[in-house]
Amino acid sequence: MHMRAAVLPLFVLAALALPFGPRKAALTFEEVTKLAEANAATPEGKAYAEEVSRHFTEQHVNSLRECAQGAKTDEAEKKPFQLALRISKRGKVDEVLARPQTRAALCMMRTAVKDHLSKPPRGGAYWVIVELTPTP
Repeated sequence: MHMRAAVLPLFVLAALALPFGPRKAALTFEEVTKLAEANAATPEGKAYAEEVSRHFTEQHVNSLRECAQGAKTDEAEKKPFQLALRISKRGKVDEVLARPQTRAALCMMRTAVKDHLSKPPRGGAYWVIVELTPTP
């Protein structure tokens, strides 16, 4: 077999592995907030956002308490924070952003990612904002 014939398939595979077109820049928290507000502007979206908030306050109370334990002496760490959750069409949390990025918020980001919720009212990247307050 000729050397070029053996190497050509490798070049083709490498070219197919590269992403097509420019990559999108990550969304800022402000951009995500606008998307979440637009989602919550419909009756179904508002009900879904309330359901997700209720899920987090009920199901993640222990995680929030544990995340706040390491920060209980720092007053800035006791302030409320927001988590922006990108929820897939199947109800899985795919991405989490936090504002402000306190230790408790970063800890909750790790807890929230890969969480499973009910399916959002519509498919695609569906953003919801959850407000949490650390309680040590």
